[in-house]
This record gives sequence, structure tokens and C-alpha cells, in this order.
Amino acid sequence: TITSGANNMTVDTYTTDQTVVTPGTSWTGTLGSSGTTFHVGGMVHVAANQAAGLYTNVAGFPVTVNYQ
Repeated sequence: TITSGANNMTVDTYTTDQTVVTPGTSWTGTLGSSGTTFHVGGMVHVAANQAAGLYTNVAGFPVTVNYQ
């Protein structure tokens, strides 16, 4: 959920340019020796009369890298 004052919008269906990512699940990939770039996106649900504003997510979007 993103918020602007008392107004909210839901964000879900997170994706990367690699695969679909569902909250609570993980994606496994291989990082190259010089690093790897990947893009993250999601679907924002905007209501018919959604108030204009700067919508933010205080919780952030965590990305964890587990080197093995």
C-alpha cells in the first residue's frame, strides 16, 4: 500500500525482468562476476476518483542478496 495523507492505493503483482515475484516468496538468479542489473516493477491500483498527491511507501521494498 502506498499512502498520501489519508489516501491509499494498493500495489501488488511485483515483477522483475526475470520472473514474477509474489510477496513472501523468493527469486533465485545468478549474479555475474561484474554484477547484474535487474528491474523491479509492480501494479498500482488507481481508483476512479483517486486524489492527486505524492504517494509513498514508508516500509520500502526490501531486496535481499544471499551469496552462496
